[in-house]
Amino acid sequence: VDTVSLSGTVTSFGQAGDPVTLTLSGGGNTYETTSTDGNYRFGAVAAGTYTLTVSKKNHTPRTYSVSLGSNMTLDVKLHLIGDVTGDGNVNMGDISKLYVHIRGTAPITDAYQLLCGNATDDNTVNMGDISAIYSHIKGTKKLY
Repeated sequence: VDTVSLSGTVTSFGQAGDPVTLTLSGGGNTYETTSTDGNYRFGAVAAGTYTLTVSKKNHTPRTYSVSLGSNMTLDVKLHLIGDVTGDGNVNMGDISKLYVHIRGTAPITDAYQLLCGNATDDNTVNMGDISAIYSHIKGTKKLY
């Protein structure tokens, strides 16, 4: 069986030093590693198609589809829960983006942005998420 490697950088926000967990699964194989320095590497992985799941405390988990036929570099990015814009901050810009999405004037088409906006974790983006993010910003009820 041919083996290849997958490596890259992880960009995430907040909680410096908290580990990022990366799980590569597919074809009956599962590989897992953690990163605390912003770099990751899976070595000696069987060639094939995988799902890479990236997670970190207080962040919205993210998945990537990866086809490995040779050594590959893939840089990944995680957003904080509620950080729809992906700028590393949960603020009124995130609320604005969700509001125009809900109104239908500027729909969010990026699936990961929608996941980040689903602050109440109820599988839909609605005014409850805006309320939760606003309470987080005000400090009256933190998301994490």
